[in-house]
Amino acid sequence: MSNSASKGSPKKKLLEKSAMAPIMMPVAIVLLGSLLVFGIVKMLSTERSHRDLIREMESKTFGNRWVAAFELSKLLARKSIPEKENQWVIERLSKLYDRSNDARTKNFLILALSTFKTQDILPVLYKGLKDSDSQVQFNAVIGIGNMKVGTVYDWVPLMELMKAEDQGLKQVLMYTFSKHSVPGADLLMEADLKSSIPLTRYVAAISLISYGNKKLGPVLKEILDLAMVDKAAPGQLRSDKVMALKLNVINGVRKSNSNHYSALLQDALPKERNPKIEVKLKETIRLLLKNNS
Repeated sequence: MSNSASKGSPKKKLLEKSAMAPIMMPVAIVLLGSLLVFGIVKMLSTERSHRDLIREMESKTFGNRWVAAFELSKLLARKSIPEKENQWVIERLSKLYDRSNDARTKNFLILALSTFKTQDILPVLYKGLKDSDSQVQFNAVIGIGNMKVGTVYDWVPLMELMKAEDQGLKQVLMYTFSKHSVPGADLLMEADLKSSIPLTRYVAAISLISYGNKKLGPVLKEILDLAMVDKAAPGQLRSDKVMALKLNVINGVRKSNSNHYSALLQDALPKERNPKIEVKLKETIRLLLKNNS
């Protein structure tokens, strides 16, 4: 081989001509794998600050924006950040929401924003109500429902969502209307007292207690008469859900402080076999009799 040919040929990599190549290649693969695992663990770590996570989401090179959004929602739910940072975070997350096309990212951005419970987050929540993804809509309604009572809203978009076929969405809408005593929403919920879906029917009745609706008797009685079974049959509510429904009825009647439903509680008391529910029934009946005597 001529010197010129030798000079013109590219040099081989050290790893290729080394006697250690058969050993080094697996080591290199292991090291690369370790670095990838380390990177993923680091990406999922909650040790990063809210600013770090937001900058990751804003980065053009960051692919899974929803991962950082998820971690941020957990961080904000777990601990508060300095109040002076609130506006900065809300502004950044609002812009990120507008730039996001992925439903998962939108979901976690709404969850993160909802931790602030201020009117500044309402524009994003209203955008969430109009999203094509039902889970984004659901989380937006939850965010609005958890706002302080008395906050001024435009309730029309939420009322329009009552036409949705998604029963979970409809149920959380009813909870929101009840908590905020939304005028006119009781007429929409009243139609669901006849729903063929038991849980929707029950949530409608419980939500309407605060409105003093007089058509609730049959459905409230249906809830209070539900049996708690050790093993629920297909389509039957589990004992924990039955207990939660009964407690919600009792607490709703107690909060309303109206004697209108006290007869239902008195009728349910002799039939109740759960000690906790029995105690709550007695306490509420006694309180209603005292306050309305």
